[in-house]
Amino acid sequence: MRGGSESFGESRTVKLYDREVPARRVDPLFTEAIRTATRDDKLELLRVDEPEYAGGIDRVSIVSRASVDDLGSRGGVDRLDSRRFRMLIEIVDAEPFEEDTWAGRRIRVGDAVVTVGDPMPRCVVTTLNPDTAKKDFPTLDILASYRKRGTELLFGMYGEVEVAGDVRVGDAVEPI
Repeated sequence: MRGGSESFGESRTVKLYDREVPARRVDPLFTEAIRTATRDDKLELLRVDEPEYAGGIDRVSIVSRASVDDLGSRGGVDRLDSRRFRMLIEIVDAEPFEEDTWAGRRIRVGDAVVTVGDPMPRCVVTTLNPDTAKKDFPTLDILASYRKRGTELLFGMYGEVEVAGDVRVGDAVEPI
């Protein structure tokens, strides 16, 4: 295992979104903490054997503030905390879901260049308050009502880093 992380159990193949990947159970205490926070005793915490199976080391997530606000308003919330989506790039000057239209295009973020890829499937963690880890917003139910493709609930976009560079809070995000 990379990173010195202790794992439990034999490697097995699991479905991660639309891919079959090798993974192992991790410390049962972590799984229990997630089950308690989500009130879902069927969840199991796994660690993929190779990081590239979980999205690649050069992958970033992109979500616009306007998309978060749109989702929040559908759930009756004035200002939904965007941290629940764990994005690396939050666009503040865009229309709701404008990031969806950038698929296949390159964007400059600070000194970096990113190629926008596929929409991001979302999981139960997005229903948790980032400060308390308590379930406080029906993210998945709301996404299912208008952002569902097959079995996936989509929100935000993946991007692949083409040119690494410094990125700072407040840097412009510009299609190129």
